[in-house]
Amino acid sequence: MNDTELLNLIKSIDDITKCPICLLRAQPPMTACVNGHAICTKCRDILVTECPLCMQEFLTTRPHVLEQLLEVLPGMCKFASRGCTAISRFSRHEQFCKYREMRCTLGQNNLCDWKGTVKDWLIHGDDKHFFLNLQIKDQTLEIPHSLSDLSWNSKNFRFTFESNVFVLHTKRCSGELIQYIRHIPLQKPTYTYHFILSFRKNEEIIYKFPIRAASQDDREIQDNSLYSLWVPVANLQQLTNEFGTVIMNIQCAKTSIPSAK
Repeated sequence: MNDTELLNLIKSIDDITKCPICLLRAQPPMTACVNGHAICTKCRDILVTECPLCMQEFLTTRPHVLEQLLEVLPGMCKFASRGCTAISRFSRHEQFCKYREMRCTLGQNNLCDWKGTVKDWLIHGDDKHFFLNLQIKDQTLEIPHSLSDLSWNSKNFRFTFESNVFVLHTKRCSGELIQYIRHIPLQKPTYTYHFILSFRKNEEIIYKFPIRAASQDDREIQDNSLYSLWVPVANLQQLTNEFGTVIMNIQCAKTSIPSAK
């Protein structure tokens, strides 16, 4: 079987097992009607009392064999209509697909109302929000913070490390410089990422803070000491150069994620 035949086979499987409500491959737990048409249970719970295809009643038992088959059979990504061509086992890929939808939270006070795919969000961020777009080399990166410029309250720096995209969120609030890093995966991660943020004066490290990279969906990061750095601006002003800028150094490390058994 060549690639085209395999792709057509998978598309046929997806069409045959498509839920008539959400129009995606039916997802376990599933319900079937007396004529064998399958529907996602979560879709049936939206006040669906009879099969949308044949108008017959639903069975009280689940189609366990069909559920087990769909768990092991590969399928097209549910974001195929947006351009994704990935084929993977049921739902394993979609959590990290670059065509998944996300809402932008990079505007002042999280007021940006942009929504779209992750890959398009990167373009949107470069156009509207990112102060700098950088590349980590040799596991280190330098970020300039202008403390003498009082016109900004928040900045976002996009940087890339080994094809992974991260966003450094920087805020000034009540005399504190607050920073945290989000990992925006474009495929299933194989590592967790850790960073050391340090501030120097005359090549001497004055402040050094370890933090973890948060995931795209993590909440309440700013107040979590595992993920965020808070340092008084007054302390950093003692480290500024003649231009009123303090240089922060980022060092990156990674830890392998154990494979699921």
